[in-house]
Amino acid sequence: PKYSKATFIGCTFSILVNLTGINVILLYSCMIFKGLTLSATFITAMIGIVNFLAALIGLTLLYCFGRRTIMLLFNILMALTLLLLSYFSFKKDTIGMIICVLLFICFFQFSTGCVTWLYLAEILQDKAMAIAIALCYFMTLSVSIAIPLLLRRYDIAYIFLFCGVCTVIGSVFIAVFMKETMGKT
Repeated sequence: PKYSKATFIGCTFSILVNLTGINVILLYSCMIFKGLTLSATFITAMIGIVNFLAALIGLTLLYCFGRRTIMLLFNILMALTLLLLSYFSFKKDTIGMIICVLLFICFFQFSTGCVTWLYLAEILQDKAMAIAIALCYFMTLSVSIAIPLLLRRYDIAYIFLFCGVCTVIGSVFIAVFMKETMGKT
């Protein structure tokens, strides 16, 4: 009971991380960008490079700003980017889609990619951390199974729209439940 609120917050973060759409993009970028004007392999390579460089920048941001501030700001930007990505996907605008995906990757690595695991380690006890990690892997597995099935039935734009809405919900969750832990023991 003493740690139930922290466990709830940590487990919810583990679920919300996977609903941002990061795994959709990283796992299925070749499938998503197949048939566009640029090669899907080239776009996937760009995503990998941007992902790596943005993670390095994200790590440096951790020492400059509070975790809550970073998460709230960049989650809102991620949500806006996903909603724009959905729009460009409906319009089949290749350049708009690529720009949105690369911006999303940057915003994710500036915040959720770096902050989530650090924050969970700061607020959770070891058993709760194990539950949160198990939930994260379960959600990753669920996304990896669901996306190919959904892509057979729905346009990718609808999946990005769903991820954008989930990221908006995640931003509200951060605003309400996340406490600042930077500089605290």
